Amino acid sequence: MKYFHRFNIVALIIISSVWACFAFQTNPFQLFFNFEILELLKFTYTLGFTVVFWPMFYLEVCDLIHTALGKNGKTYTKYFDTIKENIYVSSISALILACVYWTDSVKYDFSGVDLAFIGVPFLVVAIFNIRNTMKITVAGVPVRKTVLFFTLGLVLLFSYLSFSYLQNNSSGQYQAYQAIWFQITILFVSFWFYLSTSWQKYFINNCNIELSNFKRYFISEVSWKHSEHFPDAEEMAKKLNKKNRIAKAKYAKKKRKNN
Repeated sequence: MKYFHRFNIVALIIISSVWACFAFQTNPFQLFFNFEILELLKFTYTLGFTVVFWPMFYLEVCDLIHTALGKNGKTYTKYFDTIKENIYVSSISALILACVYWTDSVKYDFSGVDLAFIGVPFLVVAIFNIRNTMKITVAGVPVRKTVLFFTLGLVLLFSYLSFSYLQNNSSGQYQAYQAIWFQITILFVSFWFYLSTSWQKYFINNCNIELSNFKRYFISEVSWKHSEHFPDAEEMAKKLNKKNRIAKAKYAKKKRKNN
């Protein structure tokens, strides 16, 4: 399975990168040879921020499948219980929509926004996840909000850009190959934001930050460059979890005494 995952990751990066060049109607080699450095940097950042979510979406889907099958441990099974209804409803809705278009005699119009719009509820839930995470207190102490505000800024910026692209697509400004790439990318990024904020909210609320078994396997076996700092990061997470649990227990005991 190691090489299967590697092949899929590489394929997704290559396909999404080449497709993005056509979607944005930009030739990076031409920009380089014409010394249009500013435009090249701008396109490189745009490419990096969008293309990276294709393999990340694949990673999250594989992780979700392992969690649903109970292969990621009891903690992740409990976490999955908090998000599975949203996943199931969205998946069923997408299948119903696909069946409608499949059985419809009218030719599909790629200027629609239906595919990308499956991801819009995920973006909305992600914003609410961040808001609810900001309200969490650990042993009476509010969580640090710097990272949360940064994440919220990214979600809002992406929401604005998505709205702009979908509006242009609905107006018929894009060719079919452009419309499909934009819609798939919006769906993938939206889903990733939803999962990352859901994970963040659940594990901060439960004072238990840890990686799933699948992601441990992916980092240690599948990725080409194995991180030397991964064991240290896991050890730090364990110490932080223990510290938070002790603080939470002391705070609960103090509250009981006061009552």
